[in-house]
Amino acid sequence: MALGLDLAIGMAVFTAAGYYMDRRRGGGGAWTLCGMVLGLLYGAYEVWRVARRLNPPDPAAKPGRRVP
Repeated sequence: MALGLDLAIGMAVFTAAGYYMDRRRGGGGAWTLCGMVLGLLYGAYEVWRVARRLNPPDPAAKPGRRVP
């Protein structure tokens, strides 16, 4: 549930910031689109962090050694 909330809040914050920049600059929708892309990148980063936390590296594995 926390991951979904992080994704939704991140997307909303970055999109709102882009929308604000569009209104302030008097432009079309470029800043809003950039905000949405940043929100998606932030969401991908959060998913990566959760995946790393759920799958920690094996402490017994030696660096440079392939595990079958």
